[in-house]
Amino acid sequence: MSRTSAGRSLMASAICVLLGGCAVGPDFTTPAKPPLDRYTAAPLPAAGGKQGAAPFVAAEEIPTRWWAAFHSAPLDRLIRAAVTNNPSLQAADAALKLARYNALAQRGLYFPQVGASY
Repeated sequence: MSRTSAGRSLMASAICVLLGGCAVGPDFTTPAKPPLDRYTAAPLPAAGGKQGAAPFVAAEEIPTRWWAAFHSAPLDRLIRAAVTNNPSLQAADAALKLARYNALAQRGLYFPQVGASY
């Protein structure tokens, strides 16, 4: 058996195995949807009080301090720490430039180096 025919046989076998996994069977039926009362005690209200309204909130309706709606002290502390320790855009840009310059300065560090003295 030559190398190309062995490769073709292997490829044909792999395709047959992969396509065989796609077969569902002649007696397949779509499963029924689970009842909604299984997940919630009461039916969910319509969004915005309108029947059939989209369940999304417009950007204007989200308050600036959205995390306060959770009434979580650890989340409040985390957000406060993130806001106070967040650098300005100029400081972040300067840190990126410094990292880039350091990387450029170390570019030849791991190559063999030659030194000479008299």
